[in-house]
This record gives sequence, C-alpha cells and structure tokens, in this order.
Amino acid sequence: MKLDEEICYRLSYINWFGNCGNPIKDFDCIYIYSWNEATKYFTDSNWEETTLYAHNELTQFLHDKYQIEYSYWNKLVIEAKIFLETRIFPKIYDYKETHSINNLFIECVKWDLLSIVMEYSYQKKVPKGIRGFYSKDLLNIYTSGNFPCGYQGKWPTGSLIVY
Repeated sequence: MKLDEEICYRLSYINWFGNCGNPIKDFDCIYIYSWNEATKYFTDSNWEETTLYAHNELTQFLHDKYQIEYSYWNKLVIEAKIFLETRIFPKIYDYKETHSINNLFIECVKWDLLSIVMEYSYQKKVPKGIRGFYSKDLLNIYTSGNFPCGYQGKWPTGSLIVY
C-alpha cells in the first residue's frame, strides 16, 4: 500500500479558501458567509463528533474486512503527514495568520486533509456507502476553494455546513 499520487497532486493545486462565502455549483449543503460564522461551527463539538464518526467508520471497516491492507495504515499516516506538512500546510498557516482565524482552524483542516488522503488511498477497498465523506464531499468542498466547517443533524443523515 502507498499513498495515492492523484490525491497528493490534487491537494497541491487547490486555491485554499479562495471561494469562501460563494456557493459551490451543484452541491447540496448549508452555506454560511463569514469567518465568524464558520468559527462558531468548526469549534462546536458536533463538527468534531461528525468527522470522528466518519473517520472511525472507515477504519473499522478496513480493520474488519481488509486486515492486511489496514496493517499499512500507520505507515501511510506518517507519509501523509510528511506530505501535508511540507507541501500543503505552509499555505494553510499563512492563510490563518493573514485572516486572524482561531487556532483550532489548523487542527480541523489537518484532520480533514489527513482523512481525505487516507480515505482516497484506500478507496478501492471501501464500498460507496462508507467511502465519500472525506474523499468525495470534503475534497469537493476544499477543491472548490471553500471550507467545510460544520454539520447540521446527526451524521450521516444531516447536511454539511460550508463557508
């Protein structure tokens, strides 16, 4: 197992947060229009719980059904963190400082991007019912230049909140 090169390439060319406040074409979610609103959502425990549930569903499935492939998880996490810290996060840190955003913002984005890379790297093993929260929905939001910052309802039946 190795990191999916396509996801690394895609993340490298995102215009980070360049479209915040503007809706994404053909994407059903709840939109908000300021960093103050976004901060209210991404610091709320409901968002943390939602992302944790989605992440845990993926790891539990892999553990139960693909133990050999799952045994590479920690090695891939290390590789993903190195890639993200060297190629992606300098841009995120700069954006955070320029816009005076809460420090938790960095931790939320780190968790999201690590989970995107991991889900994407394992996507051929994961059924569509599990796959998608990170490697489809959140990736689509980040790629569009927006920021996924919250969730209304109980995952997976609610709606993403996007700035």
